[in-house]
Amino acid sequence: MALQRDPVALERSPTPPLVVYVSVWLMTVASVLVVRMAQVSLFPVLPLLGFATVGVCVSVWLSRRPLSEATRVALGTLDGLLAFFALTGQSFLNSLLGIATDPAVEIYLSMAFLWYMVLRSGLMATLPSAAFQSVPALALFGLIATYILANEITWLFAAFLLAMLFVTAVAHFYETRLLRPAFHVRLLLRTVLGFGVLALVFAFVMAPLLWLTAGRLVSGLVVGLPLRMRANTSETSSAPDLMVGAGPTALSRMPVMRVRLEGSHSYPYLRAEVYTRYTGRGWERAASFRYTYRPNEEGRFEFRFRGNPPRETLARARVQILNGWHDTFYAPGFPLQLEAPADEVRYRSRVGLVDIAREPLKAGEEYTIVAYAPPTDPAVLRRANALLPDLWAAAEWSRTRSPAVRHLVEQLSEGRPTDYDKVMAFKEYIARNCKYNLNVEAYPGDVDVVEHFLFEAREGYCIEFATALAVMCLYADIPARVVSGFTLAEQDPQTGEYLVREAHRHLWTEVFFEGVGWVPFDATEGAEVVGQDDAQQAASEEAGGRRGRSLERMLLDGAIALVALYLLYLLVPWRKGTQAAASPQATRMRRAVNTLLFYLQLAGAPPMRVGQTITAYLEEVLPHLRPQLPRFAELLESLGATLPYWLYGPEEQTPERIAQMREALRQLRRALWQEMGAMRLIIKTVQLGWRRVYGNPLPATQG
Repeated sequence: MALQRDPVALERSPTPPLVVYVSVWLMTVASVLVVRMAQVSLFPVLPLLGFATVGVCVSVWLSRRPLSEATRVALGTLDGLLAFFALTGQSFLNSLLGIATDPAVEIYLSMAFLWYMVLRSGLMATLPSAAFQSVPALALFGLIATYILANEITWLFAAFLLAMLFVTAVAHFYETRLLRPAFHVRLLLRTVLGFGVLALVFAFVMAPLLWLTAGRLVSGLVVGLPLRMRANTSETSSAPDLMVGAGPTALSRMPVMRVRLEGSHSYPYLRAEVYTRYTGRGWERAASFRYTYRPNEEGRFEFRFRGNPPRETLARARVQILNGWHDTFYAPGFPLQLEAPADEVRYRSRVGLVDIAREPLKAGEEYTIVAYAPPTDPAVLRRANALLPDLWAAAEWSRTRSPAVRHLVEQLSEGRPTDYDKVMAFKEYIARNCKYNLNVEAYPGDVDVVEHFLFEAREGYCIEFATALAVMCLYADIPARVVSGFTLAEQDPQTGEYLVREAHRHLWTEVFFEGVGWVPFDATEGAEVVGQDDAQQAASEEAGGRRGRSLERMLLDGAIALVALYLLYLLVPWRKGTQAAASPQATRMRRAVNTLLFYLQLAGAPPMRVGQTITAYLEEVLPHLRPQLPRFAELLESLGATLPYWLYGPEEQTPERIAQMREALRQLRRALWQEMGAMRLIIKTVQLGWRRVYGNPLPATQG
């Protein structure tokens, strides 16, 4: 009788035991904590954990109800809609918890995977749909692994193994404790692991490509932030390299690098890119020759520099990359020497930047750079003239002037004896009359952004402040440009190192003074902040959130320990008296029935009836298969004559007999492929997978 019940179990979607939902809940908790520990975004953990817990409880209740096929299909359709909503409606979901939506593509996708896992936690009415939770989890772990903080890799790997072992534990539970063939679980295991591994590989391979190519496009179309479109006043035929007035932005707390500074002179920035040509709507990058440098005999790169800078103006920085890919060696000033894991670099002498010639820097790599940091002493700068560094640099300033801005610059320049005093007057005016706001609305497309910022909007963030100061200097015939990079604002008091995050990305203005060089000026200093910016909020949360982070680590420790103990209980063979091991005969039977029924389902055979033996079932389906699959039906008929002996025969069978049965199954598979064709098999496989994930109608005797 036990042998006759097993085929029936194959066609029924078994009710998942509570331990499956406990495992899925732990997997969801681990995913929430990993995202939070990775500091992808600052968000409250408890609401997400509470929602996931309630959702899992709803799934347990649904799994104990006699759901119809229409209900299961509706749950599957809703599952797909939630995946789409998690991707496109993340801004709305984040607003419910007060989370700022990060436009970085890898962070946005990480939060989308997490939201999808939390939202679908209440739709897991069947064992396959519950185990499918591992697919977004695998994709999430794989994506985070591309930019996670280096010292969190161990925890990430533990959580990743956690998700993989859950599905294995489910399959093991049904095979060793329920003593049924568990065809559903095996097919599910292959499907979930297959799609999960593909998602993992896709995340590892595509995340850097998306980050380098389609990040801005995805941020505009999916996240809902405005694309940096070309303004009508732009003098170029395409969008400027740096768009001004593009609208609100969000700052991520993701760590980027650690920096240790040495030297008496303080330069609070790391330079990354220079923009010199203002278009009325944004900036174009500086045109500069790239000189190829190779290391000297001591393994250092030495860069040419005008003059011999005093020792007190030198800054030495040791930079350790924590996340992301970087094609520039960030420097606290203008680079003079570099020690880096590279055999060739490109030096842009005009703007003082060093680019990587081949593979970008990635997490775990370090370099040491010595740079010239121009003095910022007002007495020194008042004695210097703000002359253009060379003749051809004058062409960088667009001659399209705004009368309103020109009049303001003339007013502020009156009574200012030096160029330095004029720059400081412009800077103080901007800080006094404009407010710093990360959520400022996008500027109209038909205005000069500086004029609109100074006289209409009077709100913006670093890009608008730096642009306004640079353009006002240009109106006063003072050479100026805009520089992007990072601020050194978060220092560890114990080690003295600076932790640089994505939130520390910044833009400032550089003004040229003869005999000194390009000196930085930050127009955001002293400006009123509308609301609390991300950096301030993060600092306050950092001061009061250490206990919360410790609790999260303890929760993750406990989750991993519980699952490890549970898997040990299932997998260690020294358990006595709980369940007898399956005999070799039962193992052969399961393998044969699993394989044969899978082929028959692909061939379109009707399902087995309750209580029907495998021999009677084959006799019933053969007439249905002969018209369309004659070769397959012929082989199936031959197999049916020997299958009972193989299933119910003596325990010890000859290797020749076992080889013959394996060959018969192989011929069945080959005939099925030849007679159905690849396209039909793919369609049938998709249909079968849909029924397995979203459930089949239960037999009449179920209810």
